[in-house]
Amino acid sequence: MKKLLCLLLTLLLIHPALAEDALDAPDAASLLSCADGTVLAVSPDLRVLRRDTAGDWALVLSAEQISAACPPRFMPDAANALLLPGENGAYALLLLPDTSGQIAVLSLTGATCELTRVFADFLPTDSEIATQWTLLSAARAGNTLYAAFSSNFATYSTYALSLADGSSFPLSDAPLRFLMPLADGQLLACVNPPISSIDETCFALLDADSGESSRLCALPAHKAYAGFALDGDSLYFTDGETIYCAASPYDAVESVGYLPSLDTIARLPALMVDNCYCVCNAELGFFAAQLHTAPRCTLRVDARLSNVNRALVSQYLRAHPDVAVVYAPHNASTAPEYRQRMESGDALDIYAFTLPNESFIPLRDKGDLLDLRPLMGADTPDSLLPQVLAPLEKAGGLFAIPCGAPSVSCWFLDQSSLESLGLTDVPATYADLMTLISTYLTDFASDSDVALADNPGGMADSLFQQLFWAQLARCEASGVLPTFTDADFVAALRQYIALRPALVDYETRWLAERSSSLGDLGDTGGIVTVLSVSSSQPSLLHLNTSLTPSKTDEVPLLLSFSEGGALLIPMTYSVLAVNRRSAYPDDAAPLLSYLLDNQPYDAKLALLPDYAALLPDYAALQPNPAYTEAAQKILDDEALYTQYRATLSPLEQKQAEDILTDARAALHQIPPNVYSAAEIAAYHARLNHTHLLESSFWVSGDQHVSTLRQRLLDGECTVETFVQELTRIVQMMTLENGAAS
Repeated sequence: MKKLLCLLLTLLLIHPALAEDALDAPDAASLLSCADGTVLAVSPDLRVLRRDTAGDWALVLSAEQISAACPPRFMPDAANALLLPGENGAYALLLLPDTSGQIAVLSLTGATCELTRVFADFLPTDSEIATQWTLLSAARAGNTLYAAFSSNFATYSTYALSLADGSSFPLSDAPLRFLMPLADGQLLACVNPPISSIDETCFALLDADSGESSRLCALPAHKAYAGFALDGDSLYFTDGETIYCAASPYDAVESVGYLPSLDTIARLPALMVDNCYCVCNAELGFFAAQLHTAPRCTLRVDARLSNVNRALVSQYLRAHPDVAVVYAPHNASTAPEYRQRMESGDALDIYAFTLPNESFIPLRDKGDLLDLRPLMGADTPDSLLPQVLAPLEKAGGLFAIPCGAPSVSCWFLDQSSLESLGLTDVPATYADLMTLISTYLTDFASDSDVALADNPGGMADSLFQQLFWAQLARCEASGVLPTFTDADFVAALRQYIALRPALVDYETRWLAERSSSLGDLGDTGGIVTVLSVSSSQPSLLHLNTSLTPSKTDEVPLLLSFSEGGALLIPMTYSVLAVNRRSAYPDDAAPLLSYLLDNQPYDAKLALLPDYAALLPDYAALQPNPAYTEAAQKILDDEALYTQYRATLSPLEQKQAEDILTDARAALHQIPPNVYSAAEIAAYHARLNHTHLLESSFWVSGDQHVSTLRQRLLDGECTVETFVQELTRIVQMMTLENGAAS
């Protein structure tokens, strides 16, 4: 009974998924096609799943069942699990622990995959240092198991292991990515060195007794190959984009299909089903590619596309198998360089930009980017936040779409800290903010428990930068050339120059004190970063904090240069645009439309100001994943307890019920939704004050601007001289960029 209770408690606390019968299509570490048309898979959490002929997945073996069948203290690693065809309807599951080199082979027999341990031994090693082994490939011929490994020492070893008597001997030290038994004691092997290696990638014959090899044919160089799958005597594999076939006698390789771009560094599980090449991983799920077909078009996409959007691309390609995508780099930085590459044979179809970008606006205005509005066929772009949409439009055309949430940051004021200092006024202008900082430095810096900022290091430079960004944003929003001679800006700059020495002195002393206190903790190797000395005290100001819906406990400082002036916060965001010269505009535009419509929740919340309002009510807002997971776990635990309750003693029932009671209480401490209605409403109100800077000279570090800035801070020129010269330089740069485009 105690054992049963321990099992129950373990299931309750650790593995709620074990009570499930049906599962969604999993990521897989290994796949195996069965004679009855079903497919077996090993999941990353070490479960064995079966896919029936209808495409539904069901649990066959739990991780606990697999671990229980292994030797004591054996630590099976799903990443090193491999399903192999056995004899007489059995399947062999090969497992390898992290460091010991111990191998266990389990026999899976029958429809329920009954487990039997048939082998357990250690790989020999000459190293006195613990070796971590990674399984690359394995094959079985009779009672002999051939297994190829790589180690954490960048070495390779292939062993022949007798399942009859447990003997083993090394067969090869080549990087073998695939092994397949042939007749007459031969093994077909794919020798695939690291991509950086100059060694040849090829197929070879390997003598199963001596390990001697003979080359068969070379493979396209400088690629990693994975996803090996057999269909009769034909071998299929991929480089992540192209599907290849090598047929007996394996002296030639041909291209027979294509895939969405996949990472082939790890061992990619694959198999052949009904003349389809199937792979299974987290990116694609269970993906079947029809052979002997070619994509109707291949879109070349900027390699800078984020992983989130690459996952969306993969989803799109599942529904559009006639479209292929290749991720390609480019090194353009100026508009003329972009244009030159857009006209070349290596041009991309889809380009990624992070705005502000000096090249995007000239490319937009000069007709180098495709007008997407006639092709997207949806009204989503017109629903975008106006500040996001405006830079992407020109003369009624739409030339890019955002592909992620805008990045918006500003300073925040902690009201409770403000009140603890006996102050009440929240700054409305930059003059108010600098007056507050001056008041703190004069009256509170020496003896207050409240720090000026959460991280004062670099505070003076950050404030200086804010002033110029705000002035640039004001000019751009008004549609005038950048100018820095406005009276209110000059007044703010004068106030800053007067404040800067005291602020820099405070920064220096604060950092020195924190660095000194860190010294009491021991030697840090001379590495002390600004982040490592952040204040543990309550702080009056929180610097450069991202604007999100949840920041309701602090007040974002939306400042202007004068009472009633424009409140503008600079933002940045990523966009995708289509090359006007693309041969596939009718395919590129729908892909971009799909990416926009399927952005993650947080991105949609920022990009679409009416997104929350489109939902039935705020109770339907995006659920908090932590809450959803905890709630589902309680349901699973309750079902499991109900199943075993009759077999437990009253004391054991009480213990299990206490666990469930504690779990329900903990659930009430987790917010059910990501954001509240009030938080979202406040967030949208603040987003109305955002502005994308088209002028990026201040970010890009123009040498003339940097030199002039340093002269001002060193006292080598007056404020009047500085603002006049800066205005001249920036206006000239603006006009030149427009002319050069």
